[in-house]
Amino acid sequence: MSKAGLKKALKEMSKEEIIEAVCELYDARREAKDYLDYWISPQPLHILEKYKEDIDKMFFYSTGKNRKQPAVSELKRMEKYFASLVYDSEKSVELAIHIADRQFQWAKQKNSGIMQTEKAVKRALDNARIKMEEAALEDLFALRIERMGENIDEFYSQPHDSHRGWWRKRRW
Repeated sequence: MSKAGLKKALKEMSKEEIIEAVCELYDARREAKDYLDYWISPQPLHILEKYKEDIDKMFFYSTGKNRKQPAVSELKRMEKYFASLVYDSEKSVELAIHIADRQFQWAKQKNSGIMQTEKAVKRALDNARIKMEEAALEDLFALRIERMGENIDEFYSQPHDSHRGWWRKRRW
């Protein structure tokens, strides 16, 4: 259905029917619920914190242990949806930096396969850097991203003890 078709259908409905349809939509889809909640009472900082918590839950259990690495597509979907909900480029860059930071923290806690995570961590940081440059927010975030980049480079330049073959080292 096109936007014009939707407008035509809504014009033919009574006020009560429209209210009922919006309430059904609110109950049926999480995205619609988030959008309508934000539309009624815009609180960008609250939404940002909620998304940060959701991202934290994707990477870590409540005990702080690593989960399975989240799919990049899921992270991008969350980032894109947040940007469409909160039209604030500063908050979008903040979320992108948070994703890069959690990706790095997750990799640091990983017990094996550390070198395989390097591309994902650097890609997440590059994504944050690109968003920052597109929004012309270098004055707010450039130093933070630069320091994260240095920490990432330092971490991956160090030799890491691979846990591969741990059973060979064990004395029976």
